[in-house]
Amino acid sequence: MFTKNHIHFHKISSTNDFVLSLKETPLFIEGLLVTSDYQDNGRGQLSKKWLSKNGLNLLMSIVIEPNILIVNRFDITKIVSLAIYDFLISVGLEPAIKWPNDILINRRKIAGVLIQNIVFKDIISHSVIGIGFNINQLLFPDFPIPATSLINELGEIHDCKEIRNDLLVFLSNRLLMYRKGKLIDVDYNNALFLIGEKVVLEYQNKYIKCIIKNVDIDGCLQVSINNKNKRFNTNEVKFII
Repeated sequence: MFTKNHIHFHKISSTNDFVLSLKETPLFIEGLLVTSDYQDNGRGQLSKKWLSKNGLNLLMSIVIEPNILIVNRFDITKIVSLAIYDFLISVGLEPAIKWPNDILINRRKIAGVLIQNIVFKDIISHSVIGIGFNINQLLFPDFPIPATSLINELGEIHDCKEIRNDLLVFLSNRLLMYRKGKLIDVDYNNALFLIGEKVVLEYQNKYIKCIIKNVDIDGCLQVSINNKNKRFNTNEVKFII
């Protein structure tokens, strides 16, 4: 799916921004893949910066055409997160998905996702999916959630192109299964970081203790606080790890 329409840069501001700049052109179709060795202005969820050393990691954006109702938009997050999760399982690691779409190994972030949708009459016609995946970088700045990489976890250097190609196979498989009607909610919740455990969340400048229950169909985090259920949107809370 992502092998016929590939644009590569040695350096770019943002792969997602570049892909979106093509949306009025014939190139902006499902299967478009844009990669770069380095980004000046890489971003993650909620406009957070994504920092990566030149040439050491996987930085890419792809286009898919979901053609799903906007109310089901979180399904795209589930598909992409599970594809990365599947890949990491295949290389012998034990990942977890930190809601909504950070991928962790041993409580350290190895990959993140940024999804930007094009909507027409309540239908998501196109999604631009940006993925940052730490591959060969050994040292990272101090982040609220510590970072890791494949080289740190597996002890060897990897070819970023091979990792990219393998990951895209897992993504294509997840997308195909979804289009055939496979339900993904159970898979996503089974992979969820700290599900069923007591955690501390920051909410409105306060710390609250709760138990993670699941993520609902709208992509909201469902928790139990003093035996009372509450749900949070992605921009309302953050984990204190």
